[in-house]
Amino acid sequence: MLDSKKAYNHFVLLVKERPPGDFALTLIDSLLHVLKETQETTRQGLLHEMKDNTNYLTENLINVEGLTRKSSLALHTLGRFFHHYITSKLSGLSDTSLEVIRSKLVARVEDLREFVMSSRGKVLSSALEFIKDGITIFVHGNSPLVEFLLVEAAVKHNKKFSVIVSEARPDCEGYALTKSLLAVGIAARLVVDAAVAYALEEADIVLVGAETVVETGGIINGIGTYTCALCAKMLKKPFYVVCESFKFARMYPLTQKDLPEIVKDRKTLPLFRSRETDDVTNLPVLSPLCDYTPPDLVTLLFTDMGIFTPSAVSDELIQISNA
Repeated sequence: MLDSKKAYNHFVLLVKERPPGDFALTLIDSLLHVLKETQETTRQGLLHEMKDNTNYLTENLINVEGLTRKSSLALHTLGRFFHHYITSKLSGLSDTSLEVIRSKLVARVEDLREFVMSSRGKVLSSALEFIKDGITIFVHGNSPLVEFLLVEAAVKHNKKFSVIVSEARPDCEGYALTKSLLAVGIAARLVVDAAVAYALEEADIVLVGAETVVETGGIINGIGTYTCALCAKMLKKPFYVVCESFKFARMYPLTQKDLPEIVKDRKTLPLFRSRETDDVTNLPVLSPLCDYTPPDLVTLLFTDMGIFTPSAVSDELIQISNA
């Protein structure tokens, strides 16, 4: 009987064993585990097993302890990318024995794993020349890729710059990022979200990550990204996005209402306590996890496949689909 939970169970196990934040590799390793351990005896059975395990894993990521709904959106995109990646290879192996098919698929997935592992370094290569000495960079949220880029630029490439970090309420992700940057000697300051426009006057560029890059060339990212992009546009500041290409998704949102349900309004809103927030249990709350930033507000996207304008994303998605 087909077990569609094998990848999910392995994912949960690996999350407990590994350092936090390595979820992309963990997802690939979990699906690779299924591929290596499969007992299927037919090509079609193997295809169904991988598809069902991929679907079950991506649809249940929100149940994994330590994984946020925001992160699960990016991993959902990676899951779709993974499935396309192996099925495109499978379609060209129709006259081959199942054992040869399985070994070739394993090799292909291991290539994908290597690609994901090298993605951050390639993004760094794309974006590094835009981080000039003496500039002030405005950052929203706590993207691991943005943190990696800033730390590498400062520590390994001796770039001298300062950073303004928005607090990124309601989860206040900016606090952790500010502490991390200060710990390695980067001049960083935290700014309250209400002062984003005020602080942006001082910045030279805006740098954000992305949970997903959609077909329009716009991005889905942590709530407040859209606000920062609007302010940057008004103040004529370049708005740069850093992301891995496996986050490119065939989605076409036009408004905030078109976002996936997983990142729409949550039922509770974490608030700092004060006299004004002592009793908020009965207040109606609007608290989405992410927003959509349209392509006309994005200057450039720095990826592991090079630098893209938003208009080039759709063409790149077609190439990825045909790979």
